[in-house]
Amino acid sequence: MFQTEAAKLALERSRDDAQRNFAQAVPAAHAQEMGEQHRTWITRLRDAQGGNFQALYTQQQSQAPLMAIDLFRNYAQGGDNEELKRWAAARLPVLQDHLSKAQALKGQGF
Repeated sequence: MFQTEAAKLALERSRDDAQRNFAQAVPAAHAQEMGEQHRTWITRLRDAQGGNFQALYTQQQSQAPLMAIDLFRNYAQGGDNEELKRWAAARLPVLQDHLSKAQALKGQGF
């Protein structure tokens, strides 16, 4: 759901060709799978309380960028659109920074 909605917005609003190409290239199956995963995560997060919430939030925030890094790295290495491959590769450091920050939360005992 998230990636599907984000892709729709990118197609509507982005003026960047690489972003628009990326939004069009998101495989429907992956978008559906990620949407289901995100819905499951949100449901679990809504049900969690206190320390369980904190631990679950940290876990999810560590897992999400891992999945995104995998997706972006795979496309950067094997995609069929050179401009989009460069765009995906350029976004990897941002995703890796997000992962580092999320993992730092784990180190704080959450």
